[in-house]
Amino acid sequence: MKPLLNRAVLLLGSNIAPRQNLPAIQQTLRQRYHIVNTSDTYETLPVGGEGSNYLNLAVEIDCSDNLMSLRANLKMIEVQLGRVRTSDKNAPRTADIDVILFNGNIVDKKLLEQAFIAVPVAQISPDLPVPSADKNLASLSIRLASDIWIQKVG
Repeated sequence: MKPLLNRAVLLLGSNIAPRQNLPAIQQTLRQRYHIVNTSDTYETLPVGGEGSNYLNLAVEIDCSDNLMSLRANLKMIEVQLGRVRTSDKNAPRTADIDVILFNGNIVDKKLLEQAFIAVPVAQISPDLPVPSADKNLASLSIRLASDIWIQKVG
């Protein structure tokens, strides 16, 4: 019997050697999960901290993990790729992997507030309904992106 698959949308980010680390994150994810879809890569200023600009992109994966296991596995991947956690939650990082959507449900509410999350995720799930005046994630991402500097890379 085949295990049930869950679908998740992850946000990948890095602001320490991001042009090397984002591909490394994706390669490491491919070793464990099936990547279904990938957004464009976007550059943004760091939010809530200092350091170099971030590169972010969203990936959609199929996995047999439940949400708690997926999050634990992603933390292990971050550590494997050199992530060091400190008391400063906004410190620069080699690898940042967050679960944003799980089986079509929003699990990270920052999606509704931060363009660096909403813009790449909207490329994968543009019609996702959002609980606001916006009709869907695509329209919300456009509104959020109008308030900050965000640039598609490549």
